[in-house]
Amino acid sequence: MTATPTPPQSHPVDALLDQLVDVTARLSALETEKKALLDQLLTLHDLGRVDSELTHNGWALRWSAGRRCYDYPATIAELEANLKAAKEAAVVAGSATLKPSRPFWSVHPPKKGRARLEVVA
Repeated sequence: MTATPTPPQSHPVDALLDQLVDVTARLSALETEKKALLDQLLTLHDLGRVDSELTHNGWALRWSAGRRCYDYPATIAELEANLKAAKEAAVVAGSATLKPSRPFWSVHPPKKGRARLEVVA
C-alpha cells in the first residue's frame, strides 16, 4: 500500500495575498464598468438630458468641467527646469530635508515575463 503524499501547507500570507489580489482584480473590473457608465452620463449631460447636479437614491452626483490646465511660455518652462535642477542639487548637497510619507502597497496585475514572488517564511 502506497501512502498518499500530503499537499504542502500554504503559508498564512498566501491566503492574505490571494484575497488581496482577488479584491484588486474585482475593483479594477468595477472601475472599468464605472468609467463606462460615467462616460454615458457625460454624454447625456452634453445633450442636455441631465442636470449638472442631481441626487439618486440619496447619492449626490455633480458634473465638473475638469481641472484648469495651462500651457506656459518657454521662459516659464526654463524657470521650472532651473528650479527642478536646483532641487536635485539640494538633495545631492544634503541641504534638502527628507519628509517621509505614509508607507503603502500597490497591487498590479501580472505582466508577461514577470517572475512570481514567493513569500519567504
